[in-house]
Amino acid sequence: MIKFKVKVVDLPVRYGDKTFKKDEGLVINKDEFHESLFEKLEEFEQQVANEFDEFSVEGLIEYAKEHEIDVGKATTRDGILKKILGE
Repeated sequence: MIKFKVKVVDLPVRYGDKTFKKDEGLVINKDEFHESLFEKLEEFEQQVANEFDEFSVEGLIEYAKEHEIDVGKATTRDGILKKILGE
């Protein structure tokens, strides 16, 4: 997941349950970035640990079947995991 470290440009910005004032920094998701609100300071990719880290390909396929998730033509662990996570 791509994240941005940003600082507030002008008006106070409410993010989550906190208000950030001008020049205060925070970390947001890439899709939440708006040039009118933030100045981008840094971009990085955050690896998200999830409950599927220990699953094998077969385990992921079984999970998808049990939860009625269509994995399409995905055959690799990463491909199946992306379908399960909706990416």
